[in-house]
Amino acid sequence: MKKLFIALICLTLLSSTCSKNDHYYITIINQSDDDIDLASPTFYDGKCALDPMSVVKQNSTLKFQPFARSLEYSLTGTVVLELYFVNNLQLELQSHAYDCDSIPIKNDILKHYKLTLDDLKQSNFTIVYP
Repeated sequence: MKKLFIALICLTLLSSTCSKNDHYYITIINQSDDDIDLASPTFYDGKCALDPMSVVKQNSTLKFQPFARSLEYSLTGTVVLELYFVNNLQLELQSHAYDCDSIPIKNDILKHYKLTLDDLKQSNFTIVYP
């Protein structure tokens, strides 16, 4: 009975492991001469704010992990990954929520992405700015 239990646990673990083809990171390349903020939208009771994720230094590369699980798992169906590149000096703090259509008014948006899994696959999981 004990051997059967161990075999069932092993089979469960083997069947739930991720594919070695899964991706967890997006490579972000900042080819500009300025630092930029990488942010994603956060929603509060019908209001929005940009949640700063990381600073991407000028002329540098950043490995960014947007989800705890793989991108293949997280971006299924109609789910999109929304990212904003924001002027490093003009990011409105997350604690200040505002009307969602005010994101570009409250922040100096350099680039806005709505990425599907297919978009990321086509770009080889790399985003180059500008």
